[in-house]
Amino acid sequence: MFLANKNKKDILIWGQVILSYILIVSTIYLIVGTGSNSIQLANNTRELYKISDNFIDDDEKNFFGQSDNVKILKELYSWLDTNNQFTYIVASKQGFYMDEYVYPDIFKEGYEHGFIYIEEQYKCLQVNQAFINYFAIKAIDGRLFELPDYNIDNEIIPIVLGYEYKTYANIGDRINFYYCNKELTGEVVGFLSAETYYNNGYNIQSLDRYIIMPALQSIYLDAPLNVQEKVFELKVYLDHCSGFIFSDISAQEIQQKITEKSLELNIVPYRVEGAYTFYLAMWGAEGEQLHALFVFASAFMVIISCLLISINTANKIHDLKKDIATFLANGLTKKSVKWNIFLYIFYLNLSGICVSSLLYLILTGKMYILPLIAITLLNVIIQLIYPFVFLNRLRINQVNGGI
Repeated sequence: MFLANKNKKDILIWGQVILSYILIVSTIYLIVGTGSNSIQLANNTRELYKISDNFIDDDEKNFFGQSDNVKILKELYSWLDTNNQFTYIVASKQGFYMDEYVYPDIFKEGYEHGFIYIEEQYKCLQVNQAFINYFAIKAIDGRLFELPDYNIDNEIIPIVLGYEYKTYANIGDRINFYYCNKELTGEVVGFLSAETYYNNGYNIQSLDRYIIMPALQSIYLDAPLNVQEKVFELKVYLDHCSGFIFSDISAQEIQQKITEKSLELNIVPYRVEGAYTFYLAMWGAEGEQLHALFVFASAFMVIISCLLISINTANKIHDLKKDIATFLANGLTKKSVKWNIFLYIFYLNLSGICVSSLLYLILTGKMYILPLIAITLLNVIIQLIYPFVFLNRLRINQVNGGI
């Protein structure tokens, strides 16, 4: 009945429905695709504090001469990592060397040795779980680190590679490397999403060409260590205890707490320094405004689409009232008429969602089925309200009597 009676107005509304669904799909993509990036951008530009040791001259000699220096650093790191008054972030750069370099030189970084610039280590970062959470780090393939991965006694060290490594490596690959002068075996467990960034205290750094390792730590604070193990863990924990802090409390309060803990451990107090603070550039602010504009425009188009379909359906009911009266007089029920109206509205929305989703799939290779199904069903329900009310108020008996 309704589907068989098409007119120019139906075609115009159908085109408007397709356009509205294209905007809806674009908005969903924007929300899903940029959600984690927005969090990452916001956290990259927030103020961080850097903590560093004060082991200088005699203080340095005294500390390294202590027999319990590893235990002290373990306790300090454990306190920092589990403190509920601030977020402690490990983003430690250490050399990542191999006997045989299996990846291209674009992933290396160099250092100066005298007047010679040597380029033989890969860009590498050791991170804790707070780093992953704070900077909203995501894996495009495989996984990120889990709690057992941080155990310093693991025979195989899981590693995550930056996005640009995907061309040169695969999940499950094993490589031998040196970290803090100890030979280790690593296994690739995942790849980072493209355009992943973090704040290194001086600038916003891309991780696309980085090897990411878990910040290794010992499960037992008082575990007996031989000389080699002690040297290795001393280097590891010295590195881990020079991280970043994010907190709502002031730098002075953070310094006071760290000083109290340092004195409790009988070491020279670590110092708190302000890292560079970055502010959203104009493109960042405009990006947020564009995000809000898309959401508003999408909601506006959905409302207009619902109104147009509802009004057009009510007009069709009015135009077909004599036919409806005839059908009802011949035994058709109002329930059947309502079912026909439902099919008409559902057809409009279904064709809109199919055309827009197919177009978006061709252009981007992405499709968001579940959100679109939910939005479509909600639209159909809203669009049925006015036509059903109009049908119930229509005086079919008077129309039928005039035939």
